[in-house]
Amino acid sequence: MKIDFQDKTFIKKSFNQDGYVLDFSNSKISDFTFHSIGVDIQGEYQLSKGKYFEAFVIEGSDELVLRLSLDLLRYYENLPDSSIEKIEERTIQAEKLKKRLSSYKETSVEYPSETAQNMSSYFDSSYIDKQISIMLDMIGESPTK
Repeated sequence: MKIDFQDKTFIKKSFNQDGYVLDFSNSKISDFTFHSIGVDIQGEYQLSKGKYFEAFVIEGSDELVLRLSLDLLRYYENLPDSSIEKIEERTIQAEKLKKRLSSYKETSVEYPSETAQNMSSYFDSSYIDKQISIMLDMIGESPTK
């Protein structure tokens, strides 16, 4: 998957407004990016919120840029309607961005709930119990005992 130049530009313009990324403080954006993609990109780039966000969109892996963008969209959608960030122009822009990014959804980026549902059906209690039993048997039969 490769996010094209136009979409990267649209991502940057959608979330960076005069150096601010939505309603995030420095510490809140650090926590958000770490939980979203496993990287504190503000700490990595040592720039202002808007500048490091743009640098990450340009330099980061497309998969991580896509994941962070989708998480930021979800965050924006969940802001209260009374939020200063929720203006009609930005909401229209967010809908356009969501449609553009949906063309990249066939990648390995999934919402965590889908992944959890898929795994929970496989790793149920009986599976875990069976694995523990196998490990205990192996410990009992170990020649180094």
